[in-house]
Amino acid sequence: MRLYSSDETNPTNQYEVLRRDRGGDDHHGGVFIAYKKDMVAVQVEELETDCEILWCTMSLAGCKALHIGAYYRPHEGDEQSLLELRKSLERLGNRHNQTIILGGDFNFPGWNWKDNTIKPRCSHRGQHVMFREALDDHSLVQLILEPTQIDNTLDLICTNKPSSVVQTKVIPGISDHECPIAEFDLSPIRTQQRPRQIPMYGKADWQSYKQHIEKAGKGIVDSMDGNTDIDSVWAMLNDVIEEGLRLYVPHKQTKQLDSLPYITPQMRKLFRKRDRTYNRMKQLRKDVNNHRRA
Repeated sequence: MRLYSSDETNPTNQYEVLRRDRGGDDHHGGVFIAYKKDMVAVQVEELETDCEILWCTMSLAGCKALHIGAYYRPHEGDEQSLLELRKSLERLGNRHNQTIILGGDFNFPGWNWKDNTIKPRCSHRGQHVMFREALDDHSLVQLILEPTQIDNTLDLICTNKPSSVVQTKVIPGISDHECPIAEFDLSPIRTQQRPRQIPMYGKADWQSYKQHIEKAGKGIVDSMDGNTDIDSVWAMLNDVIEEGLRLYVPHKQTKQLDSLPYITPQMRKLFRKRDRTYNRMKQLRKDVNNHRRA
């Protein structure tokens, strides 16, 4: 058994390689992340747990921090690896204002991602559900829908910013697995709502507003003659009303919120528990009604 250097995994010498080799006496496994040499990436060891997972952070011009993770789950029934993955995601936290991309061989053949359902003959169903809950808790969306190994979609790419995905596809790989690819636009053009003024009618000085309208209205009437058309009168009256609103009705400026930072993973768990309880009660009520009719 011999160890492979980063240069052997990257013969073109166009990429830098971050790697986390499998521990112990087993030297033929592990995960790595390759990135172009003109980019800057820093390995984040505090996010790593006791499973085959690797995280790095990249800084891109004009973008928030980008967190990239590589993960490998050795076999379908490896619950310990799944628990360690969840622990790693907990350390990552609810980074609502940053982009997260996590990819690798997750080994969940029981998921039908096209229908978003679990296959009828799924082994380790509980672990499949646990994995989906971990994704939901951290607002991660799984992107790959096509099979990557025979009829199973084992190799996945997950992100918390699915709106930045340009396309996904599966191409031939170098092993018995196909290779999933996702293209991201990390500098999206966003249409942001401009701050606007909202009138606070509850705090308005209506007495002064009334006097303003009466005075200005009298001036409009006095200025009218037989040649004044209705459109001109309406334009003058509209100017008077808007001026009164500016002078005697206070305003506040709105701000657009890009996210809800107070929605934590713990709150998402409670939301899911609430929904499950509601669905059970709904089904129970339906069963009771059917029994009564019978």
